Amino acid sequence: MMNIFHKVAYQGLKKGRTRTFVTIIGVALSAAMITAVATFAVSLQNYVINGAIAKPLTHCPCL
Repeated sequence: MMNIFHKVAYQGLKKGRTRTFVTIIGVALSAAMITAVATFAVSLQNYVINGAIAKPLTHCPCL
């Protein structure tokens, strides 16, 4: 039964090589972009936290 599915899937991949290639590139680029955005968010969060820790606490003479 699985052999039939593999045969049909292979035929589809063989017919639409360009579409298959573009799909694979799209999936790879999507994964890279998600990773880049997540890395940027974590890096920005660490930068803000470290900046808040390093900043000396000063009293605001508001009055």
